[in-house]
Amino acid sequence: MLLLFFAPKLGTQEKISYGNEKIAFYGKHQAGISTPMQKNIYFVVLDLHTTDKDKIIQLFKDWTDYSAKLVEGELVKKRWPECSLAS
Repeated sequence: MLLLFFAPKLGTQEKISYGNEKIAFYGKHQAGISTPMQKNIYFVVLDLHTTDKDKIIQLFKDWTDYSAKLVEGELVKKRWPECSLAS
């Protein structure tokens, strides 16, 4: 009886499957908090060369659009030639 108590329950261990599942970018909860861990993660460092608030806001709007497309497996079109991510 003691052995059964400490034995792992069958079917309760999470299977890791990369690349087959799509998680919605927009939704009730942020992806990555209550969803399975992703295979890859990317960080971005921004070196802004402007203090124009409207340009900075647009940058983050574009970045959000790009992120949503990448989550869906879509390619992002090139908007800024100097941005290697957009290629």
